[in-house]
Amino acid sequence: MLINNMLEKKRKEQVSKDLTAHRKEYSESWQKDAEYFFEKSYYKWMAEHIAHSKNILEIGCGTGYSTLALLNEGHKVISIEENSFCIDKTEALLNSKGFNVAKINNREVYEASPDYGYKLSYKDVDNKSEDYDVILVQGDIINDSSFIKWLKEEVQFPISAVICWLLGTHNSRGFNKVFDLNEVKNSSDARIYTQNIIYELCDVILPDNGYLHIVDRAVDVDGIDIIKNVLINHKDQASTSKMEVLEAEYLNYEEPKGMQMSVREITEDSKIVDRTGVYDDHNKIFVSILSKKIG
Repeated sequence: MLINNMLEKKRKEQVSKDLTAHRKEYSESWQKDAEYFFEKSYYKWMAEHIAHSKNILEIGCGTGYSTLALLNEGHKVISIEENSFCIDKTEALLNSKGFNVAKINNREVYEASPDYGYKLSYKDVDNKSEDYDVILVQGDIINDSSFIKWLKEEVQFPISAVICWLLGTHNSRGFNKVFDLNEVKNSSDARIYTQNIIYELCDVILPDNGYLHIVDRAVDVDGIDIIKNVLINHKDQASTSKMEVLEAEYLNYEEPKGMQMSVREITEDSKIVDRTGVYDDHNKIFVSILSKKIG
């Protein structure tokens, strides 16, 4: 029994160490890619799709370059991000550009799971003045009821659009017990699961005629109408919400040579799957999906 308890304690300690290491590793890796995308004006292209929406909820700030693109276009932003290292990098970047930044980065309550996993819950959000250009909040849109309550009851300006651009995460994410592993078996399932929650979230926090903008990466596969199939899949995802998918379009893009990436691929039977690898010999595209809340 003593040996078993010691082994369990060691496993729990290792899970916590891995989570910290993987978060830091992801923030450093994504920093380079996001900066490259910003310099290529790809984030500016994304921001053009919600140009008339003043107040933005950003699902995942990454290392801040997507947030910077929004601020440069005159938007006011609240960003929720699970990775504290990403929040710190975003804060440093935006401060260096002269923006007024509020950071709420100590909400996480960590609980080790008996098996090789962990659970996270979140404390209430400390109220912040609306005078900030951007508010960065540590949290997880999947299971953060306190954040949703704060958005609905405390934030003094209405959210007019929700964005989720280039959704990605660290290697420990799959051990988070927020996912039901009977339903979420791979990264593609996790991505769709998260996007489904975002569609339903828009019912709660968006006014009528508010927008949801999702951008994914994909590989251009010969003989497959990517836009048609993306529309089919997203209309299905939106069907449980009040969101109506308006349009999908794509942009060919370049990436750092040899970049390891997880992209969405449309199969011949209209399924969307994730593929991880180096795609130097394929045409890469950003796929933009814009939806609107219908009252």
